[in-house]
Amino acid sequence: MKRPETRRPARSARSGFTLIEILVAMMVFLAGITGVLALFSTGLAMHRDGLSVAEGTRALDEVARRIADEVQAGRNWDASGGRWRAIEAAQLPSGSWWSAHFTGEQGRERKGTLLVQVRLASTRDGLFTARPVPIVVEPAPDRGQAIARYRAFHER
Repeated sequence: MKRPETRRPARSARSGFTLIEILVAMMVFLAGITGVLALFSTGLAMHRDGLSVAEGTRALDEVARRIADEVQAGRNWDASGGRWRAIEAAQLPSGSWWSAHFTGEQGRERKGTLLVQVRLASTRDGLFTARPVPIVVEPAPDRGQAIARYRAFHER
């Protein structure tokens, strides 16, 4: 007895994907997703860094304003020594700590300005290792006026 011949349909007539094709497609898809996830994590890290820089800038602006106010009022002028006293440690409302050291040098921007080295840290102990940031401050127009303001402030 002769078997009936069964014809296999041509490859183009078959439907579906082979296992190898599915595995290759999955690997390509996973490689793409991995790249996208890496971009998201990098973007989040950059956003966090940007927020930290913005917070530090706001804190330095606040410190510069406070130092300018104190210098204008003559609060840190040591009349007996003829120099400005350092501000050892002070805390901002945000919780950051800062200190200021008057270098005795004049600022380069304008004659009569003071160069102040400011350190900003999240803790008081961190002030010792914080990198100093130079800030230029304009004192009261006349040292005599600064001394008078200093005396008036401390006689209250």
